[in-house]
Amino acid sequence: MISLRDYRPPPSHGTEETKDYGDRAWAGRACRLRQVWRWRGEVYDVAFELIAKDGTAEVVLRTPQTTYLAVSVSRVAALMESVGFKSVRRIDGCLFQPVLVGTR
Repeated sequence: MISLRDYRPPPSHGTEETKDYGDRAWAGRACRLRQVWRWRGEVYDVAFELIAKDGTAEVVLRTPQTTYLAVSVSRVAALMESVGFKSVRRIDGCLFQPVLVGTR
């Protein structure tokens, strides 16, 4: 069983996307938490940023960056089958993202 993000085709190299995670407070300051994705083909760099809401747009806190590979659900299913999993199938609606299951 594998749960994974259902990626759409990656945007062009250099595209930056932000995912909003709402308001937070940090050291007595009102802030907005966001996740920033910077695309480089099929890979993207990810970091969380806490942005001050006092009009300065100052980045109050940034997590270390990590890199992800955007692998499609169909590619992972094919990889599962290539290493001997049988009856590989996708299940939607049981989690917030797709689940792949198979037997060996």
